[in-house]
Amino acid sequence: MTASSSRSAIAAVAAAVILAGCGGGSSFTSKADSICKDSSARLKAIPRPKTLAGFAGYLDQASAEVHKARTKLGALKPPADKAGAYAAYLSALQGQIGVFDQARALAHAGKTREALLVLGRGRASAAALRARAKALGLKGCSR
Repeated sequence: MTASSSRSAIAAVAAAVILAGCGGGSSFTSKADSICKDSSARLKAIPRPKTLAGFAGYLDQASAEVHKARTKLGALKPPADKAGAYAAYLSALQGQIGVFDQARALAHAGKTREALLVLGRGRASAAALRARAKALGLKGCSR
C-alpha cells in the first residue's frame, strides 16, 4: 500500500468514526451535529503524513480527537424512544474506535502494512456504523 492510499484509509476510518455522530433537527441531533462538525474540522486540520514513518504520529493525533468526540457523544441524552438504538450505536462506535486503536498500536510497533490492513477491514464496520446512524435519523452520518 502506498503512502497516498494509507492516508486515504486513515481518513476514511477517522471520518466514519467522527461523522457517525452527526445529525440534524432535534436538540439531540443538533448537539451530535455540533460535535461532529467540530471534531471533523479538527481531524482535517491534522497534517497528513507524507511518509509511512509519520503514520504512527498522525494516528496518535487523530485517535485523541476521535476519543474526545466519542466521550462527548456518549454524554448526550437521546430521546427515550431512541435510547436503546443509540446505546447500540455507541457500542458500535466504540468497536470502530477499537479498530482505529488497533491500527495505531500496530503502527507504533513498526507494522505499518498490518496497520493499513486493519484500517482497510475497518471500512466494513464503518459502513455498518453509518447504517445505525441512519436508522436513528442522524442523516448526516449515513453518508
